Amino acid sequence: KKLNKQSHLDKKEIIRLKEEIELYKTKTSRLERRRSIKLSQSDDHSEEVESARGKIAELKQQNTLIQESKALVEEELNSLQSKLANLGELQSENAVLKVRLSNLEQENQEE
Repeated sequence: KKLNKQSHLDKKEIIRLKEEIELYKTKTSRLERRRSIKLSQSDDHSEEVESARGKIAELKQQNTLIQESKALVEEELNSLQSKLANLGELQSENAVLKVRLSNLEQENQEE
């Protein structure tokens, strides 16, 4: 009788352990799915980071080209401003020479 009772307890214990094992298998399966999802998200994030790094490198190159173009445009602007200042001086000098020429022509006519 004692052996039968012990056997019955062992069977209950075995059933309980099997149920516990199934529970752990279910939890493990869920954890594996979550892990897989997180790894996939991590891979996606890594790809996004690499894409962003590539875009940053491209933008840095564009920025360098823009800065170089800006420097050339500023040089050209300075050159044109200098020429414009010289043009103003030449126009003033031209006006003075026209007045002199006119005066000389009048003096020439008076003689």
